[in-house]
Amino acid sequence: MPRRAPNDVLMVGWHFKAVDALRQAGRRVISAVSSAELYRVPAHVPRADLIVVPDSNSAEDVLAGLAREGLAPADFAAIHTMREFALVTAALLAAHGDTRGLPVDTAVALRDKYVQKRLVRDAGLPTAACHVVDRLDDLLGDTPPLPFVVKPLAGAGTYNTHAVRTRAQLEALTAEGEGLQGPWLVEEFIDGRELHIDGIVREGDLTFLAVSRYLNNVIDIKTGGLVGSVTLHPRTEAACYQQARSLTRDALAALRLRDGVFHLEAFQRDGELVFSECAGRIGGGVVQDTLIHAFGTDLLAEWARTITGQPSSPTPEPHSRNHGWVHLQAEAGRPVRLPSLDALESRPGCVAAGLDLKGSRVIPDPAVSSNQRVAWAVLAGDSEQHVARNAQSLAAWFHDTALATTADA
Repeated sequence: MPRRAPNDVLMVGWHFKAVDALRQAGRRVISAVSSAELYRVPAHVPRADLIVVPDSNSAEDVLAGLAREGLAPADFAAIHTMREFALVTAALLAAHGDTRGLPVDTAVALRDKYVQKRLVRDAGLPTAACHVVDRLDDLLGDTPPLPFVVKPLAGAGTYNTHAVRTRAQLEALTAEGEGLQGPWLVEEFIDGRELHIDGIVREGDLTFLAVSRYLNNVIDIKTGGLVGSVTLHPRTEAACYQQARSLTRDALAALRLRDGVFHLEAFQRDGELVFSECAGRIGGGVVQDTLIHAFGTDLLAEWARTITGQPSSPTPEPHSRNHGWVHLQAEAGRPVRLPSLDALESRPGCVAAGLDLKGSRVIPDPAVSSNQRVAWAVLAGDSEQHVARNAQSLAAWFHDTALATTADA
């Protein structure tokens, strides 16, 4: 049975880096994890620091797991998560225990994309027009103006997200999606380059903000686009940073996110930023590592300081060079022998890298979700364009090298 201490933090779902950040901030962390997550928990983590439940996204399961250990939400100084699908669960548990955590209304707004866009639009900010349909085939009888985007109300990583540009695509989507659970968010397609804005908010004030431009708009993974981005330098992109700060400040106020981390996406269109969506967590991909290189700011460490009530660290000067990241892919469905980590790290502009698949394993389809990858890299360059060229060159080299060394060759 976990032994309780007054300053313990309950983490819902397993996230090693978040747990480590809280430990570095001087807190003991007990994690409520599903049995399916156990394989990701390092062997050195004490069993007493884990509460194993059927589904860590379920408030019922976590409450029952706590009760089995003689614990309750009120026994913790704070309850949080870094897992997208556990956000509302953690907020409900914190509210039930009257302890530190994300407000429930804020957690719902950060998860449900329709609620989110309504709040942002009501605050006077530009965002896509949208509505909800119960089933995909409802769109066949009352089709919105083309093009439009269909996505789950509370999805992540572009999973089951589709840009519909023609009637034929709509008919194919409804046929393929028959039986998938709705309701669905249907929103107008916004033209423009996609940005992501990451940072920390403390008592409603933005203490850190970084703006990055995606290599390709994320929806383009469906047609072979790269997943990655390049940080924009505050010195050369001062006007963009000013727009981003204004949009982010007002959007977070509308969502009532006053303390914590955020990952907000927006489109550049006709000289303005159009709100897309916002998450109450660290950005996916390699955002965290890239911002350490680009700005010297560790978002997870700052998040932990927020959770524990410690003041923010001073913000260092940004690095003189631009930095970015890219997911690296190989031929989907084929086992390959991947390039070595040394070969990867020696490529032009590469400052850090990692291989996610080991050995001759079957490669996942990168079009399914923006979270799919075989390897990753952080890159540096003298400009946004320089980093983007390095990323594109590295991605092509990695794909071709893997393809040339298939396991059955």
